[in-house]
Amino acid sequence: MTVTAPPATDVGEEARAAVHVGLWVSATRCLLTYVVAPALGALGLVLGPVGLVLQLAGALTATAGARRLWRLGHRLRWPYVAVAAAVDAASLTVLVQAVRR
Repeated sequence: MTVTAPPATDVGEEARAAVHVGLWVSATRCLLTYVVAPALGALGLVLGPVGLVLQLAGALTATAGARRLWRLGHRLRWPYVAVAAAVDAASLTVLVQAVRR
C-alpha cells in the first residue's frame, strides 16, 4: 500500500493572503482615524467607535495571519508574530483607554 502526499500548495501565495487582509483593515483604520475624522470634525464622534471596531478587527486579522504563517512554517513567521503581538498590544491599550473614558 502506497501513501501519496497531498498536492503541494503555493506557500508564498497562501502567506500573502494571510497578510493582505490585516494590511487592508489597518489601512482603512488609519485612513478613517487620521484623514477622514479630522476632516469631518463633527463626525469624529461617529468615527471613534468605528475606528475602535477596526482596531479590534486589525488585531484579530493580524493574529489569524500569524497563526496561518505559523502553520505553514513560513520562514518569516517570527517577525510577523512580533508585528501581530505589537498590533494586539496596541489594540488592548486602545480598548482599555476607551473603557476608562
